[in-house]
Amino acid sequence: MKKNALFIVILLFCLSLSVFAEGKPKIAIIILEENVDKKSTTVTETKLKGVFEKKGFNVVESVFKEVLSAKNYPSDDEKIKALIKNLNAEIVVIGRAVVIKAGDKNNKVIYSADISVNAFKTDDMQVLGASKNQAVSTNADPLAGGPEALEKASSELAENLANQVLKKWASKIQN
Repeated sequence: MKKNALFIVILLFCLSLSVFAEGKPKIAIIILEENVDKKSTTVTETKLKGVFEKKGFNVVESVFKEVLSAKNYPSDDEKIKALIKNLNAEIVVIGRAVVIKAGDKNNKVIYSADISVNAFKTDDMQVLGASKNQAVSTNADPLAGGPEALEKASSELAENLANQVLKKWASKIQN
């Protein structure tokens, strides 16, 4: 009797895992990231992709990053929604990451990174998660200091957002 009950519990657990694994959506990640030198970087986007892939999501490449950049950003919400629906993904993460020079200390520069991201379902724009984080780095090299601050800020942010999305997506599958 105990063996049958244990078998049933294990079977149900395995079935729930397989349903959840099959139900993980395709996700597009679009982060507009600007380092101190005003050059575009991809530290935050790369970190988010890695965390979502590690959690089993299928990350798809987006061709709309240039369209959503600051100088080309559509002003009409309906145009933005139309672009998002054409991403070939069930979820889109959109965010902004900026590094600024925050000061000087002992012949080194203090860099501050601010990141803000939101995750949406692409079909109805329902918010699945949102996260903000900030971090600083002290470095003499501006090419290293900005990305280092972004790396620090994006690590915690990526885990936080991925867990929010997983929780909401799992509840969607169960319902």
